[in-house]
Amino acid sequence: MPWERSDAPWFMRLVATLGTVFRPSYFAAAMARSSVRPAIRFALLSWTLPAALRGVIPYTFTLRFGDGFRIEPVATPTGQAIAFDVLRATGLSLLVSAAHFAALALPYVSLARAFGSSWARTAAWRQMLYRAWLLPWTVQGLTMHLGAWGLSASSPAWAFRLVELADALLLVVVLVSMRATARIACGVGHAASLAVVFVPAALLLVVDGLLDAALAPFVPAPPSHP
Repeated sequence: MPWERSDAPWFMRLVATLGTVFRPSYFAAAMARSSVRPAIRFALLSWTLPAALRGVIPYTFTLRFGDGFRIEPVATPTGQAIAFDVLRATGLSLLVSAAHFAALALPYVSLARAFGSSWARTAAWRQMLYRAWLLPWTVQGLTMHLGAWGLSASSPAWAFRLVELADALLLVVVLVSMRATARIACGVGHAASLAVVFVPAALLLVVDGLLDAALAPFVPAPPSHP
């Protein structure tokens, strides 16, 4: 992976590694290495910020986001109340993002190890850590929230559908990368690789639904769209 090279500044290596997600088959073999430490460092740098920001828009009570990227206070909150509310939202967002990662990564690693080669466990963990940064952007994530923030109630219905499609496509990108790693780096067979990918994907969607229900009393009601 570009991140593991030492002949370029860390920021250039970070950007180059982010881009590898669009060439999953080409870089899948790079997941079959013995160390996960570089992948952990990359995940901490690339995942933490979007994971914290993912919930600011949907989980904040004191601010209203919408209509062309405007931000308006709800009622007349104090600066301290806004700061505490945003901090609460980012903390909640980190917990939700961590739950999403666990729901996808744990069964993926377990299944890759069961159906793959002896080094499949490490390769699968490297895969999930190097692609973790995409998860806060999908499954009702940053892509959908930022898109809805930029739109308004008068925006055409197709604009909201386009945002939802972009959110779904990012999940597809993650799943395609997971399958490529399962096949090439973990040694999982063609048919088994489908189960290795789609079982975690199904669990992720189930966990997301359960989280929505559990958090409903603690977050603002979502705005209605066309």
